[in-house]
Amino acid sequence: MEEDGIPKEMITREYKNKSNKRNEIPENADIKSFHIDEDMRITELNGTEMRMVSKGDCKGDGIIGIADAVTLQNWLHGKKVSFSGYGSPDVNGDGTVDVFDLIALKKKVVSSLSEAPRPVMIILSENYAWSAQQNVEVYDQYGNCYNYRFTVYSGSYSYASENGLIIDMRSENWYDMVEKIMENASDGTVVESNIEEKEISYSKIMGALPESAVEEINEFSSDIEEFSEANMSMRGLGCDMGATVVYMVNSKNNGKPSCLRLSEYGDFVGWLENDECKDFVKLLASYNIYGSKVADYMEGKDIY
Repeated sequence: MEEDGIPKEMITREYKNKSNKRNEIPENADIKSFHIDEDMRITELNGTEMRMVSKGDCKGDGIIGIADAVTLQNWLHGKKVSFSGYGSPDVNGDGTVDVFDLIALKKKVVSSLSEAPRPVMIILSENYAWSAQQNVEVYDQYGNCYNYRFTVYSGSYSYASENGLIIDMRSENWYDMVEKIMENASDGTVVESNIEEKEISYSKIMGALPESAVEEINEFSSDIEEFSEANMSMRGLGCDMGATVVYMVNSKNNGKPSCLRLSEYGDFVGWLENDECKDFVKLLASYNIYGSKVADYMEGKDIY
């Protein structure tokens, strides 16, 4: 059995308990994740076992390299090859595994050997209404994602700030914070948990974005300086949802990294009043990366 051209042993599902009309996850909702193996046996995963499927990581070792290209090439030549349950050979995401995936994978491997990873986009979600919590996704120029998240169960924003947990994109050392996330996440999945106080985790997802999206993101991030004077249009939504903010990063700006606050969704919905920026938010929405409701709001649609 296959689903969209992906072998069944690669399928991982996350089930969430949703009980209200807006499909929001209620407070203290029970969230569980499961893995379905090649014999269709379902196994519940805990937080340290949960891994995202990485496009191109055919061997499932968390690294996309020459060995993965060789594995895919052997499979295409009819040799007996087993793909890892945590890696997908469908590199370009079209639902079919063919020679075009091998071409895309080889390009990805060559690129990774020529330039060190650098951030091009950051999606930062935070909420301090009930407990201090933040989730940061840093994407590099190859489409890999470096994730950092924390939750302080018995503390406040002040506690999180004083203990250096918060990533503040407005601070002078924001780029150092981002580099630290990439460094820690590259070391593998790390979870520091004390259920009475706080939980902190770092993880890395190889090939998190489709290749076509990576090209668009890299191109846009390289020109963000021209949008620095654009005004942010904000609309209050009258609800307590925290905020998810997208920042575009150009780390090659004359040796000094720069970032652009592109859009926001949560207590407020916001976007830069620039046609290119609005089109880019819609592009991210088309790839289900961010902003489907922001894109709808810009079009004057009812988002509730």
